[in-house]
Amino acid sequence: MLKWYHEPLVHFLILGIFLFFIVQTNALPMVNQDSKTITIKEQDIEKLVTYWNKKYNINPTQEELDTLLKFYIENEILYTEALKMKLDEHDEAIKQLLIDKLKYVVSEPVNVTNITDEELEKFFKQNKELFLNKEDISISFGHIYFNPKEYSSKDPIEKKANSIYENIKDEDFNQTYANYGDAFYKGSYFSKMTEKELASIFSHSFVQSLQKLPQKCWSHPINSGYGIHLIYIEHIYHTKMSFHTIKEKVKNRYIIHKSRENYENFYKDLKEKYQIIIEPYSLKNEN
Repeated sequence: MLKWYHEPLVHFLILGIFLFFIVQTNALPMVNQDSKTITIKEQDIEKLVTYWNKKYNINPTQEELDTLLKFYIENEILYTEALKMKLDEHDEAIKQLLIDKLKYVVSEPVNVTNITDEELEKFFKQNKELFLNKEDISISFGHIYFNPKEYSSKDPIEKKANSIYENIKDEDFNQTYANYGDAFYKGSYFSKMTEKELASIFSHSFVQSLQKLPQKCWSHPINSGYGIHLIYIEHIYHTKMSFHTIKEKVKNRYIIHKSRENYENFYKDLKEKYQIIIEPYSLKNEN
């Protein structure tokens, strides 16, 4: 007889394996709480063997399988008794586990083998922003910079920036930028700079703001850590992505998308079957 499986740590590890096995195989047991019979079917044993093989790349020995079955039976008995004692009631941890389990069950069934290239390519074209990396976008823009140190309360920087914007908003960049504003340490024009490069000068939030601005015209004043800027976006370049070069990435995203869609549709239909009543409630003011 093996002695290793008498150790408490081994018990804990095998219990963890068993629980993981249940989640991975969707094998939550249907327990008859009135029965004192535990039936181990052939498919139950096959699932244990399959899990062990996936975990260790080898089938269990007979002794290892006997040990797995021992703990499988032990857990079945304890699970049945726990339900009889209603230990699952009013338990937030169990409640959350069941919620997570249900979400997993209704979200997971995406038949990967039936996904066509046409579906994936359509999803790719409709969701290109999901596949853009920071290095896939570059921006060419100019700006007029206003340095807060050059202005006072008597001559507010915001007033100055807005006044100049009104004067030049319909003008071309080359006709205007040299006549206004203060010197910026990186200059007045940035050519085909990536999001990462620009973020190293300004900030990620500033670069995200740039991408939302219209092209070929002056923007309203926007703030950065340096002060205030009027921005003239000349062009935003998007690297052309080939569907076939990132097909696997698109497929993975599509599976996630379909799983989420499955859950949302399930919940929408389910919610319509319930009557939701919310009793009146007033929040107490805390003084």
